[in-house]
Amino acid sequence: MKQKTIYIIGNPIVSLDAHAISLMPFVQRTFLNYQFVHLDPTEEIDYRDKKEFIGIDTVMGIEKVMVFHTLDDFILSPRFSPHDYDLLTQLKLLQKLGKITTCIIIGIPTKGSKKIIQHDLKNVFSSMTLSENAKRNSYKGHTHG
Repeated sequence: MKQKTIYIIGNPIVSLDAHAISLMPFVQRTFLNYQFVHLDPTEEIDYRDKKEFIGIDTVMGIEKVMVFHTLDDFILSPRFSPHDYDLLTQLKLLQKLGKITTCIIIGIPTKGSKKIIQHDLKNVFSSMTLSENAKRNSYKGHTHG
């Protein structure tokens, strides 16, 4: 089975935006069933043949790891020029064009204990794995005896 790609979103030059990147070694060594790819939010996403976007990103205003299943949970930043085109804008456009149908953001807080964040990520990935297994092991096609 092909590994799901999960994007680690962040700009290593901006310390507040590099928090998710600092977790990359942990997630790569802990969650072996996934492929983790760094995504600089200023770069364009290559979305050929992909319908699902899963990303880990720093989210301001949260105090613990949270999973967001819709982009509508986020507020677009003000855009005054083409240079203000950000990842959220790009994801919303890709959804509108039908290029992606599912978008999940695993938000991590801007500050907090790294150990607690890692523990919370283990819980998130555990529930994602259970959900995926439930979909694969559904009773579709079975008949009652």
